Amino acid sequence: MAFIDAHVHLATWPTKGECKKNILSGMERFGIDISIVSHADCSSFPGDVRVPCPPISAVQGLTEVLELARENPGKIYASAWIKPLVEPEPSAELTKLICDNRDVVVALKLHPFCERISPCDPRMEPYYELARHQNLPVLCHTALDFHSSIGRLILAAKEHPDIRFVAAHLELGSDHNYAINALKEAPNVFADTAWVDALSAKKALDELGDDRVFFGTDAPIDGENTLGEEIYLSYLKNRLGLPETQFKALMRENALSFYNIHE
Repeated sequence: MAFIDAHVHLATWPTKGECKKNILSGMERFGIDISIVSHADCSSFPGDVRVPCPPISAVQGLTEVLELARENPGKIYASAWIKPLVEPEPSAELTKLICDNRDVVVALKLHPFCERISPCDPRMEPYYELARHQNLPVLCHTALDFHSSIGRLILAAKEHPDIRFVAAHLELGSDHNYAINALKEAPNVFADTAWVDALSAKKALDELGDDRVFFGTDAPIDGENTLGEEIYLSYLKNRLGLPETQFKALMRENALSFYNIHE
């Protein structure tokens, strides 16, 4: 079975060319046939010195991801990074770029830490309207910092029950238990496994349902071998011995369905 990595980044890691090469070679080495990619160089207030300054615009970021997608049809899909504080409304150019490429644009990406805005902030509304109009889910970084807390994502999800959200990382830096329990209150919030240990992912599957979690990694943040780190080999080699149906759902089928990817 080939896998889907639902949380991948293009960035200057260490150059965009090297990052592209690492994405594709990592996919080939570790049996990933589809990656969903957002552009981390869009980060308005990056906490990572590897991200260049000044950051690129949402339009430039999506354009570069789309170029990668068109060069690798059926393998790369795009998550459009949004910058609600710096770009208070989706520009006409960004909106058109998304509309014209809906065959490969499958989500909006919000990084509350790097954009200094919480998902429940009223200034998010123009982007939620875009998500609603284009029927796009919102992939949201979650972590223990103020803007990225799982509680703020749950508030946004309850206020927007017609929009689907993804709690990336199940609150990075935590033991994930609070995040899993919080997701029980919001059936329109799903989860990916980027930097989530396999035991916690199994708990999420068991308690939230087999359809609400999918595999993701943050590749290639640590280079070509990101997928070869022990935390991800636990998934790729099914070291927990998940039943076949559950394993296929986690590693492929859920992402295909959630992101409306047609093979």
